[in-house]
Amino acid sequence: MKFSIYAILFGLLLGACKEDPLPDSDNTEGKDGLLLLNEGLFQQNNASLSFIAEDGSVSNDYFLQQNGRLLGDTGNDMIVYGAKVYIVVHASSTIEVLDKSTLKSEAQINLQFQGVNQLPRFVTGYGPNIYVSTYDGYVNVIDTSSYMVTNRVEVGNNPEGLVVSNDKIFVANSGGLNSPNYDSTVSVIDLATLQISDEIFIGANPGELAVDSEGDVYVVKRGNYGTDLSELFVLDAQNNYQKSNLGVAATSLFMDKEDKLWITHLNYGNNTNNVALVDAQQETILSSAYIDASDIQSLYGVFVDEDYLYCLDARGFTLSGKLKKYLKSTGEFLEELDTGLNPNTLVKIKN
Repeated sequence: MKFSIYAILFGLLLGACKEDPLPDSDNTEGKDGLLLLNEGLFQQNNASLSFIAEDGSVSNDYFLQQNGRLLGDTGNDMIVYGAKVYIVVHASSTIEVLDKSTLKSEAQINLQFQGVNQLPRFVTGYGPNIYVSTYDGYVNVIDTSSYMVTNRVEVGNNPEGLVVSNDKIFVANSGGLNSPNYDSTVSVIDLATLQISDEIFIGANPGELAVDSEGDVYVVKRGNYGTDLSELFVLDAQNNYQKSNLGVAATSLFMDKEDKLWITHLNYGNNTNNVALVDAQQETILSSAYIDASDIQSLYGVFVDEDYLYCLDARGFTLSGKLKKYLKSTGEFLEELDTGLNPNTLVKIKN
């Protein structure tokens, strides 16, 4: 549910799913590769992981293989931070903590407040903590040693993406559960005091964020998926985070190590997809359509490493997904791999 808030309606919820037998465990522990989070369908308890080894082989249902249980309901975000992998499982209100080498679960952090599920959305790491946005309107500070919530900072309505820039956390407040009365702000938290230091107006339904090496923050304004179109804004760190519009439609972002911003756009109106490329240092559009995306059905995210561009295709949100691989330097299509249901986040595992 990275792009819309229950708006795709979980791909028109499939009927009751029968239990599959426990898959055989693959001997991939300690190996390098890519780890893919498959969101699954809301209220179906079928979020999953796929592991893509360096030889290109894919192990689906990987969390189940390694841990003998299901990941939970609606996987929404995942990061590698230190020696751990942190997975946000939205509807289950949990953060799953994996050992990066074995990908076995070391802890499951339950996020409830006064007995009510907080519904976590996104996670980022800074110093000894991870920071998790939750739909009850807070950012939770979680100590990575004890896995305890040590503080809660109130932000806007239904916060989504969050990034760190110059000792501040920027948090996109979507208000998605109040559609059509969306929130329109980005809250700025001073990490030294854990107090709100600023609130920046963006426009309806801010979602994902990215940050470049100079601290500039990029914000997706998703609008209402109809008459209010999506836009991409940049907040200039060298100019007190003043806002400017880059003139690019966006639903998801990925900033690579060379300060190139890869931007996906899924147009829900006509079901077309696009990948654009921006030079974050110059804030110029390098390509408005980097690949031929005509064979992608539902572009749900993008990931780039040194050599390759990967596009995550959710295929209408009801079918098993596809991971499409392209040559980064030219955009040439190379191959596609089968994944779990609604692939939305890809990270690199380097041991």
